[in-house]
Amino acid sequence: MWDLVWAVGRWDTFTLGSPPGRVERENRFRQCEGVVTRVRTCISQQQQPATKMTTHQLQNTWVLWEHKQVTKQEDWKNSMREVCEFSTVEEFWRYWSFIPRPSEVLYDGKQHKEVDGRTIDAFSVFKKGIRPEWEDPMNRTGAEFTCRKTMQPEILDVYWENLVLGLIGETIDADDDVCGCRVVDKSKKGTHRLMFRLELWVKTGNQEIADKMRVRLSNALTDGEASKPNNKARVPEFEFKRRAP
Repeated sequence: MWDLVWAVGRWDTFTLGSPPGRVERENRFRQCEGVVTRVRTCISQQQQPATKMTTHQLQNTWVLWEHKQVTKQEDWKNSMREVCEFSTVEEFWRYWSFIPRPSEVLYDGKQHKEVDGRTIDAFSVFKKGIRPEWEDPMNRTGAEFTCRKTMQPEILDVYWENLVLGLIGETIDADDDVCGCRVVDKSKKGTHRLMFRLELWVKTGNQEIADKMRVRLSNALTDGEASKPNNKARVPEFEFKRRAP
């Protein structure tokens, strides 16, 4: 399924017109009222093909969320905002091509970027019906894989896109154990050190399942290089943590 998601995405982007470049995406994003407005505006402006396209159904329906920084006085739940949902390969790429990459909105070593008066510090992609919070019943007794490290923004973009593709393409999950994934900005204001965290939330704390999933997770992020003999790929190291019952 991952190969199909990737291949159709490249073809779909071509037929709908090439996605905007990084500078253009960032300029558009700064002019819109957040990710939701930006996505809806870009999608409505796309020129649709004259003939009906064949769609490729994903195994699950997914929802993309944005998370803004909140003050101590604000309710944390108010930080989450649903951006879009998709259930086909084509829907995913139509949204994804116009959604800013983490490097375009997260801390860049100089400043936390503001969008319409708010600072976005995380993106999430979760199965429809599961909110990206530990209080959700599907997450409450599960576990998570976390990778917190310093990395260059362009590397973060690659890891994040590969993680999402592995998620919706069902190459990370052998059964139905995955809930969703997140990319979180953990950089501290006033420093030049870029710190980010990649997360994969799962329903089970079973160690045997986790060990197998860790291999698939590493392969997804490195385009399959992690399992090759004498590979030289930079394989992110993920820690597995169970949620307290």
